Amino acid sequence: MPGVDDRGMQPVSEADLFFICSASRAVVDDAEQLVTRCTIRTWLPGQGGRETTSYSTVGRRPSCDGQPAELNERKEKRVSSESKIKIAHLAGPTATIQNSPPLVTSNKARRKYGLPLRKNLNGTDPRFDVLRAQRLAAPTTVYVECFSAHPMEADAAELYGPPDGFLNAKGEFRKERSSPQDTAVFEIELRPEDGVYPLPYMARQANGQAWEEECVSPGAPADQARQGFYPDGSRSFQEIDRLSVGPEGVGNLISSIADVDFYRMLPTAGYTKGLPAALRTDVGEGDIPPETRGKDFFAYKPFHLNESPPRPSLARLTNAAQRILANRKYDGAI
Repeated sequence: MPGVDDRGMQPVSEADLFFICSASRAVVDDAEQLVTRCTIRTWLPGQGGRETTSYSTVGRRPSCDGQPAELNERKEKRVSSESKIKIAHLAGPTATIQNSPPLVTSNKARRKYGLPLRKNLNGTDPRFDVLRAQRLAAPTTVYVECFSAHPMEADAAELYGPPDGFLNAKGEFRKERSSPQDTAVFEIELRPEDGVYPLPYMARQANGQAWEEECVSPGAPADQARQGFYPDGSRSFQEIDRLSVGPEGVGNLISSIADVDFYRMLPTAGYTKGLPAALRTDVGEGDIPPETRGKDFFAYKPFHLNESPPRPSLARLTNAAQRILANRKYDGAI
């Protein structure tokens, strides 16, 4: 085993490449310019360590005053407000960031199907149903009350344009107000291709009971348990792009500055029934064959089904990262 180089990076072996570590962070300068920095550190046998850094900016280019000191060192660095950085997302085992809370049947569904309502821990009724990101199956039209996005919108009502129409006491939509009691609304067509929408979770178990956790019952075997981890990073990135709002009031916080490819090196969730190639969200070819917990994927939830990867799998993980990043098409990896 060779020694550690001057950057403190140690390879797996002399024959195997290189261990690649990458990180990304957002830096905001004094001019409130968002700068995304991706740093790639590599160790190559016989060549020592090397570090390359790339930058991309959102909005106007920062001035020289008040910006991070490293931005003044432009040699061998790319600063662009037009091009996106290219990132590889590598799904590894037991990754907490790839986890999601259990999908629990909403009280709206429990009322619809005559099931006992879920209570707060102190026995009181919940104020709201939790909303979970889901896709529409067909276009639909909804009517949204004007000035309901913020409590201070109505205070500046004179600055707004007219509503799309009005709803009367019977819920009928008309372009013109027919009564002082009519509600001013916006008419919005929601479509499946818009992306996911936060909605009440309506699913139940096969026996008609409500879902309370990942398993059909506490301590259930694997064949009676759902998976809470994501099979790759695409869904979590999609939800961030769709539902997260930046300081400027807009979204697409990832896709606006980066193109991301998703890889399943040793993922936290697996397709136990396989997956057709046409449905894949990761980089790869062909159908995904049926996968097995503890062999093809490793998750620590449900806790009683926890599976940790064996040591030999770390070599598999390292070699997979090597193959992905060896062609240098990426500015960084997550």
